[in-house]
Amino acid sequence: MSFRLLPRVFADECYCRTELLNHTTGWSESITMSTSENELPVRAGAEAAHAVGRLHRYASLSLSRFNGIVWCLLFAVFVLDLTLLQKCGMRFRTGEAVISLLLCTVLAIVGAYYQSRGEQRFALCCVSLIQVFIATSCCTVYMYCAATFRAPLIDSTLMDIDHALGFHIPSLVEWTRAHPRTNLALNIAYNTLTFQAPIAISVLAFSGRRSDVQEFVLTFILCVLTCITTFAMVAALGPFETWGFPANTTQQHYLDVLYALRSGTLTEISLREAEGLVTIPSFHTTGAIIVAWSLRNMKWLFVPVTVLNLAIVIATMASGWHYFCDVLAGALLAVVSICACARLRPWLYEADDTPRE
Repeated sequence: MSFRLLPRVFADECYCRTELLNHTTGWSESITMSTSENELPVRAGAEAAHAVGRLHRYASLSLSRFNGIVWCLLFAVFVLDLTLLQKCGMRFRTGEAVISLLLCTVLAIVGAYYQSRGEQRFALCCVSLIQVFIATSCCTVYMYCAATFRAPLIDSTLMDIDHALGFHIPSLVEWTRAHPRTNLALNIAYNTLTFQAPIAISVLAFSGRRSDVQEFVLTFILCVLTCITTFAMVAALGPFETWGFPANTTQQHYLDVLYALRSGTLTEISLREAEGLVTIPSFHTTGAIIVAWSLRNMKWLFVPVTVLNLAIVIATMASGWHYFCDVLAGALLAVVSICACARLRPWLYEADDTPRE
């Protein structure tokens, strides 16, 4: 018998024994036996059943196939980071790593506490946030190390593709900058993506949509890894640099970091001050799509988030950050990842949405 089945079998046995004691107690009390003689075994059986039931619920959360895949992916990226840091001569700030570890520890303690009380939604939220936080931190290290590979810059190729598709980024940028209110609204929308992932996880978890939140976490990790692996092979500076648009403060900092990494003058990674360095595929496009898709079963939230994230996709080009083909590549990555996770869903969950172990 599998060890994973033991908690369930034991819980069922305790439950049956408790029910038997309850029936026996009721019959005996009606004849001659006193309540005090039967109160202790009945209460002990009920407490045992409750405790083992909680153990099983914890086991189903920690030993599921989904968690096995996610933790293996995160461990693989962590090992890759250690290898690349040594090979590329990079390092990251120890203090920031300690703070990140403490944050994960606090979330884990809070999640374990609520899991022990049988409040699985709170525990699911904490675990999912930990997984996304670790994925983001590990992939940031991976991205900065990948920048030192000095992958060929393909801006001219991307410009040619845009031209072949009949799309002219400078015209869109000039029109947007000529309309300050529209420009401000698009910039605000663009910057909301950072907060959308934790908000989506929290909403889905507390709504009891376990498979939806876990599907989002897995899709998010796959998309981030694909974006950075592509960046390690081909890179681009972005339309604002290629076409000579005036760079804003964030764009100039991005260029400074990218050039410093490619030249080898920057060897320290700051998780707190990290910049997104990937141009193709556009992760803002990918993230906007997968966040909206994760909320598809919550119509009251799906529609406004979809409208907001459509503005994000437009802002990626209107701000001069991305080429049109970057957006197409990001959308394609999102669709492929969503379809891949959908194919995995029957293997990860039972028909009633219970995680497979």
